[in-house]
Amino acid sequence: MPIKLQKATREQARILGNLLQFYLYDFSVYFCNEPDGYVEKNGLFDPGFDLNRYFDQAGYWAYLARVKNQWAGFALISDRVDQAPPGTPGRSIDEFFVMRCFRRKGIGRAMAFQVFETYRGFWQIGAIEPNLPAQNFWRVTVSAYTGGRYQESITDAYDEVVVWQTFDSSTWR
Repeated sequence: MPIKLQKATREQARILGNLLQFYLYDFSVYFCNEPDGYVEKNGLFDPGFDLNRYFDQAGYWAYLARVKNQWAGFALISDRVDQAPPGTPGRSIDEFFVMRCFRRKGIGRAMAFQVFETYRGFWQIGAIEPNLPAQNFWRVTVSAYTGGRYQESITDAYDEVVVWQTFDSSTWR
């Protein structure tokens, strides 16, 4: 299935915000006993960060994915890396989402590969410990992209246990 991954424009911020609600809904299952697992009084989830930074601040990028002219997902990327060796710049997958009807069809993998190719270098991708589907997706996807040249580690980060995949493609030919 052909996928079009495009850098989101300021005019598409509302589309991204709407898709983010579906992502947060899917993610809420891991926070059922915490405030993050529930919607606010206005019926919406609070993402816990300002989405505008992906349009207004250096070092943040938002991408939207389309398949057959339908919104299929998004990737939020930043240059905030804490798993890199000291002094090593890189990128982080901050948030990554594929609409349910496009899952298990290679869309997420194609999105990830396109993002990794756009920004060659050090990458970190983290998934919270209870999110086994995300861990499995990233293990398979990163292993396929890197040919097995990646590291996996587990840390306490963001008040959660996080499983990380990291790799550096800057020297690959």
